[in-house]
Amino acid sequence: MQSGDYMIEQVFKKFMKVSSLGIQQSLEYRTDFFVSLISVPIIVVVQYYFWKAVYTNSNEVFTYSFNQMIFYILTAQLISKVVSSGFEDEIQHDIKNGGLNKYIVIPMSYTLYHFSKFIGGKLLQTALVGTILSFIIVSFYLETGNQIELNRLVLFILSIINAFLLTFSFYFTLAALCFYFHELGYFFMALRLITGVASGALFPLHIFGKEAFEAMKFLPFMYMINFPVNIIYEKISISDTIFGVLTSFVWILILFSMMILVWKTSSNKYISAGG
Repeated sequence: MQSGDYMIEQVFKKFMKVSSLGIQQSLEYRTDFFVSLISVPIIVVVQYYFWKAVYTNSNEVFTYSFNQMIFYILTAQLISKVVSSGFEDEIQHDIKNGGLNKYIVIPMSYTLYHFSKFIGGKLLQTALVGTILSFIIVSFYLETGNQIELNRLVLFILSIINAFLLTFSFYFTLAALCFYFHELGYFFMALRLITGVASGALFPLHIFGKEAFEAMKFLPFMYMINFPVNIIYEKISISDTIFGVLTSFVWILILFSMMILVWKTSSNKYISAGG
C-alpha cells in the first residue's frame, strides 16, 4: 500500500514539475496567444453581419434567436482558443529529428510529459479566457432576465474539463501517425479546420439538421465546443446535459486507451538515431 502511495506521489511530483514548465512556456509565448485572441472579434464582426442578413425575415433560425447566435459564436471562439492543441507539430519534430532520444533517459513517459505540459500551458490562458467568458455569460443572463442555475454552471465547467481531455487525447493519438508518414503538417492544418467545423467552433451544429445533430451526439467532436456552449446558454435540458457529460467521459476513456495503445505500438518503430 505504501509502495502504491509512493508511486502516486512520484507521478504527481513529475506532473507538477512539467506543468510548471508548461506555464513558463505559455508566458514566453503569451504574445502569440494574445494575437490569436485578436482574431475572435474579427470573426464575430464578420459573422455578425452575415447572420444579420440571415435574420432579416426571421426572428429565429435553427432554434437560435439573433442574440443567441452572436453569444454562441463569441463564446465558441473563445473556448476554441483555450482548448486548442498545438503540440502535434512538436511531436512530429521529435519523431523525425531524433528529439525522442532525450525522453528515453527521462524517468517519465512521453505521453505523461506532454499531457502535463499541455495542462500547465493552458492554466493562464484558461484564467484569462475564463474572466472574459464570465462577463459575456453574465451579460447574456442580464439580457434574458434569467438566473443561472448552479447545477448548469457546474456541468458547464465539467464539460470544459472534458473538452481539454478530448482534445489532447484525439490529437496526440493522431500525432502517432508521424511514425508512418514523413510530413503531416498540411494534414494537421486540414484536420484543425475539419475539427473546428465538426466541434461547432464556427457555428452551432444545429445548422446541419436534426438528424445529423442527433448522430453527432455519439461522436466526440461536439463535446469539444458545441456542447459546453449550449449548456451555459440553456439550449439543452439538464437531463440531456448529464447524458452528454457521460458520453464525453466514455469518449475520453476510449481515446486515452487508443492513445496509449497506438503510441506504444508506433513508438516501437522509432529508431533512436532519428529521421
